This record gives sequence, C-alpha cells and structure tokens, in this order.
Amino acid sequence: MTRAERRRLLRRKAKELFKTKYNAETGLTRQQRRLICWEMAKGDA
Repeated sequence: MTRAERRRLLRRKAKELFKTKYNAETGLTRQQRRLICWEMAKGDA
C-alpha cells in the first residue's frame, strides 16, 4: 500500500468517526474533534 492510499484510508476512517462517534453533541470544537478522530484513525490502521 502506498502512502497516498494509506492516507486516503485514514482520512475516510477519520471522517466516519467525525460524523458518528465524535459528533456535535460531544461539546468539543470542530478542531478538537478532527484531531481526536485523526489520532483514533491512525491508531486503528
């Protein structure tokens, strides 16, 4: 898997988390949510 493919996969995963697990109701700012989702996605992959 190339780095580009890996990044695309991570981005899709982070996006899913952003929309579901870490949605607006968590009371975090968009920036914080994005960061958390990105870290979570990186941890999984």
